[in-house]
Amino acid sequence: MSWRLGTIGFAYPEWNGPFYPPGLGATGRLAHYATVFGAVELDTTFYALPPESVVQRWASVTPAGFRFALKAPQACTHYEMPRPEEFAEFLRLAKILGPKLGCVLLQFPPSFGPSCEEILEGYLVACQNAGVRAAVELRHRSWWFPRYTRLLEEHRAAWVSSDQAPLGHAAIAPGSGYRPLPLRDTADFLYFRWCGRHGQYERDDEELYDCSGRLAWWSREAGSAWDDGRETFAFFGNSFAGYGPGSARRLMAMLGLSSGGGIQPTLF
Repeated sequence: MSWRLGTIGFAYPEWNGPFYPPGLGATGRLAHYATVFGAVELDTTFYALPPESVVQRWASVTPAGFRFALKAPQACTHYEMPRPEEFAEFLRLAKILGPKLGCVLLQFPPSFGPSCEEILEGYLVACQNAGVRAAVELRHRSWWFPRYTRLLEEHRAAWVSSDQAPLGHAAIAPGSGYRPLPLRDTADFLYFRWCGRHGQYERDDEELYDCSGRLAWWSREAGSAWDDGRETFAFFGNSFAGYGPGSARRLMAMLGLSSGGGIQPTLF
């Protein structure tokens, strides 16, 4: 199994101390992060496209085996009209990463339903033409039908499995409460996001919940997919259990993966 495991973002001031060594400047964070984790999901590209020099620096300060997942601009994914020029520029910048580009993430809002299928397919075709792998996060429940599973399969795009656990649910396996939408397996790689709900916690510097039971549930849900040798991207947000690096470390331990220094010891 080729695990690409890490966090959603890396530039959190609250991580100074619990994760980043005291005194480490902002420009040194990514290089340090890459000594601990093998991948990162970046959402800075969701808000604004960076200069080429910034993308080049991302590549230069990370080791050869490191991978980036870049989130597509909200101008492309969060409005119900196609933005082919903006998306093409995003893909051009993403490709500057060369082999360190793992994939791009197209995250669509809950309002983006099957009536927008043509927009989705246009972006998937653009990714294929550019030779860039795509992972797609769909949150409108009307997509969960075989027709759309086949759509992603045809374009070799991964259907993102996302856990937006509300307050406290990271500590429990899904039961009668919130339950993530069913996993769909559509590509030669997998993509998981444990992101929780934005703004649930006042701080981002310590684990508030032991999420081991919930991660074990995900392992059972994924079944043999987690064990069949495919490249698997897995990212944790602070809003899942309070501290992304701690949650990522839990999964690393469950999988028997080694990690470097700089991770806060588990609180549980």
